[in-house]
Amino acid sequence: MAEEEEEEEEEEEEEEEEEEEEEEEEEEEEEEEEEKEEEEEEEEEEEEEEEEEEEEEEKEEEEEEEEEEEEEEEEEEEEEEEEEEEEEEEELLQALSPGPGPRGGGALSGGGGVSSGVL
Repeated sequence: MAEEEEEEEEEEEEEEEEEEEEEEEEEEEEEEEEEKEEEEEEEEEEEEEEEEEEEEEEKEEEEEEEEEEEEEEEEEEEEEEEEEEEEEEEELLQALSPGPGPRGGGALSGGGGVSSGVL
């Protein structure tokens, strides 16, 4: 009887050890799965951050382009205004400068020289 009981005890111990090993393996597998999930989440977060950074960079570039366009437009307007002012100055100078002819003087100068006719 004693031998049979010892064998049963040994078998029970072996079964318990096997169960413990299986439980440990399951726990390890669960831990590995959790780690994988965490890694995947981290990767997703990194990708999202990168996308956000790219979007911000694109916005900044667009803003810079818009600013450059506005500056160019302002410069063109200033150039046009300067050209108009120069043209007006030239017209005034031509009107005030003495022109060819016996009387001399331009349209605005009132003429010059001797006028004929009624005073």
